[in-house]
Amino acid sequence: MKLKLTRLLIICFVFHLNTFGSIAQTFRTPFEKNNLQSTSYTECIAFYKSLEKFSPLLKVVESGPSDVSYPIHTIVISGNKDFTPNRARQSGKVVLLYNNGIHPGEPDGIDAAMSFARDLVTDSKYNLLLKKIVLVIIPIYNVGGSLQRNSFTRANQNGPESYGFRGNRQNLDLNRDFIKCDSKNAETFTKIFHYWQPTIFLDSHTTDGADYPYAMTLISSQRQKMQKDLGQFMYEKFIPTFTKEMMDQGLETSVYVNADNDPENGIYDFLDSPRFSSGYANLFNTLSFVSESHMLKTHAVRVQAHQILMQSLANIAGSLKNELLQIKALANSNIKKMKTMPIDWEIQTDQFDSLIFKGYTQEKAKSSVTGLDRIKYNQNKPYIKKIPYYNYCKVTREVVKPDYYLVPAAYRSIIERLKWNAVIMRRLARDTVVEAVYYRIAEFKSPAVPYENHFLHSSVKLDTLHTKRVFYKGDYIISTDQIAARFLVETLEPEAPDSYFAWNFFDGILQRKEYFSSYLFEETAQQILLENPVLKLEFETKKNSDPEFAKNPAAMLAYLYNKSAWSEPDFKIYPIARSFVN
Repeated sequence: MKLKLTRLLIICFVFHLNTFGSIAQTFRTPFEKNNLQSTSYTECIAFYKSLEKFSPLLKVVESGPSDVSYPIHTIVISGNKDFTPNRARQSGKVVLLYNNGIHPGEPDGIDAAMSFARDLVTDSKYNLLLKKIVLVIIPIYNVGGSLQRNSFTRANQNGPESYGFRGNRQNLDLNRDFIKCDSKNAETFTKIFHYWQPTIFLDSHTTDGADYPYAMTLISSQRQKMQKDLGQFMYEKFIPTFTKEMMDQGLETSVYVNADNDPENGIYDFLDSPRFSSGYANLFNTLSFVSESHMLKTHAVRVQAHQILMQSLANIAGSLKNELLQIKALANSNIKKMKTMPIDWEIQTDQFDSLIFKGYTQEKAKSSVTGLDRIKYNQNKPYIKKIPYYNYCKVTREVVKPDYYLVPAAYRSIIERLKWNAVIMRRLARDTVVEAVYYRIAEFKSPAVPYENHFLHSSVKLDTLHTKRVFYKGDYIISTDQIAARFLVETLEPEAPDSYFAWNFFDGILQRKEYFSSYLFEETAQQILLENPVLKLEFETKKNSDPEFAKNPAAMLAYLYNKSAWSEPDFKIYPIARSFVN
C-alpha cells in the first residue's frame, strides 16, 4: 500500500510538472520567445492581457495617463479576486508594489516581472502565497521613454540589442520627479501609490559604475531616516531574512556599490531624498527597495537575478505578513506623535559598519586613446575583503512640527499635489486673520543651469516672523496629525532639499512688483531718518563699517527703503503659515 501511494505521488508530481511546463510554454514571455531580447511596450501589455484571459488571479487595469497617448497600467495579482485595496485589507493581505521601466534603457525588471507574474498564476505552488499577498505590478512606468527604442544610449551596458530611453517624452528623469510631479507619469504613479498604500515597494534598475562579481545589488532606505520602529524591524529582521531567501535561491547580493573611486576603500549608502522613488515611498512608512542589476552581466543573467529577487521579496512578505501589517500600523500611528521632524541628512564618515565584499582588483593602465592613466578591473584578480560600509546618516536640520499649515488656494499646483498625495485638508469658511509663524527667505542659492526642468534652490536660510496675516475664504488648513505628516513637513518647509520652495513653486515671492526712483525717494529717505533715530544709528554704523556701501547711493537708499513701510510687505515672505494650537 505504501509503495502504491508513493508511486501515485510521483505520478501526480510528474503530471504537475508536465502540466506547468505546458502552460508555461503556452505563455512564454516575449523575452523568452525573442532570443532573450527585451520587450517592447506593445508586446508587454499584450502578454499581460493574454494572461488575464487565462487566469482569474490576474487583472490588467488602465491606471492613468502617461506623457504620451498610451496609458500606464497596473497588473494586480491576488487569490480570491482581491483586486482592490479594500478587499486586500479585509483579507489581511500585504500589498507589494513593483515598479518597472522608470528607466526603460534598464529593462531587466520589465522582463523579469512578466516571467514572475506568469509563474504566479500558472503554478499552483504559489496558491498559498497569493492568500497572503496582493502583488501590484507597474509593467512599464516610463511609457514615452520605452517607445524611444535604440541600441546605443546605454553605452556601458552589456545588452540587450535594443531598449528604451532613460528620459520621458519631456526628457525628464522620472526618478527625480516624485515630489515635483512635472510629468503625467508622476501624477499617475502618485495616485496608484496612495490608492494601494503598499507595505513594500520595489523599483527595478540596472546600475552603472564599478565591476564586481555580483549580478544584483540593492538599495534600501536608511534606518535613521525611517520611523524608528519600522527602521529597526527592516534592518534587524526583514533585510537579513530577504537576503538569506535570495541566497537560498542561488542569488548572492551586495548592497549597492556607491563608492568613491575604488570599492575596496569603502561603500557609501545612497542618500535617497524624496525626489527618488525609495525616498518618496519611505515618507509614507513603506519598506522601499531599489534593485540594481549589474550592467556588465548579460541581459539574461540580469533578468534571472531580478526574477529571483522579486520572488524572494514576495515570499518573505508572505511569511512575515502579520509582522509587516503590525509594524506599518505602528509606524503610521507613531509618525503622527512626533513633535520634531528632521528635514535633511548626510552620510556620516566617522561612524560605519563593515561588510565582506567580493570585488575585482582595480588597476591602472595607459590609455591608447588619451595616453593617460585609465582604470581597469582585473577579473583574474578577484578578492574577498572586509571593507567599510558607511551606512549611518545623521540629521543636519530639523524643525518643530506645527499643528497646522495654512496654504493659500492661489497656489493651485501645490494644492493639486497635496490632493494627489491623499493629504487631508479643509477649506476656510470665511476670511480669517491668522496669527502664526511665518518665514522670510533671507538667502538661497540657485544653479546657473537647470536641473530636471527647474533651477533647484539650495542653501536656504530663513528669518522667522511671529505675526498676523490674512487668509481668505477657500484657503486650506492642513492638520499634521495624519499619516502624511512627514510628506507635509518635507515639502512645505523651505529648507528641506526637496521642498516645494526648493523646486521653484514659490519663485513669485522672490521678485518685487513695485520699487522706487532714487531721485524721488531722496526726500522720503530724509524723513524716514528724522522720524526713526534707531534706524538712523544703524544706517550710520553700516556706512562707517562698509566702505563699498558708503559710496553706493543706490544701495544706501535701498537699505532705507527695505526697512520702511514703503517696502512691499509680501516681498520674500513665504506664504504658508505654521500654526501652533498652544
